[in-house]
Amino acid sequence: MIRKLTIAAVVLALSGCQTAQEMFAHQKPVTADMKAQIVAGARDVLKDPYSIRDAEISYSVPAQGGGTFVCVKANAKNGMGGYTGRKGWLIPFNKAGRIMNAFEGHPFCNYTEIKYQPFPEIYKLRNI
Repeated sequence: MIRKLTIAAVVLALSGCQTAQEMFAHQKPVTADMKAQIVAGARDVLKDPYSIRDAEISYSVPAQGGGTFVCVKANAKNGMGGYTGRKGWLIPFNKAGRIMNAFEGHPFCNYTEIKYQPFPEIYKLRNI
């Protein structure tokens, strides 16, 4: 319950009074720097970063106050060695362009208005 409240508070703080339609209308492709930060962060968050497959990254969705949201959908192995199925990760960036956190399975990433594109850069994790 506390985790859900924390997630809701982060989303509300970043989005302010902006409507979802306004947020989605201003989506743009993520930058190379954002992708590099996500790849670097995946090494620390995922149990088996070498196993990632079927990866997509969303366009960045602006939040009121200067931050942005990015979603990554991918399938990766868990600690037991089995694939978990495609999950979405919500990754909020602050207005300085730095990752603030990562929320696994966040429902925001399931909005049909969010544009996704392939994320081949994440497969570089296989080469570490």
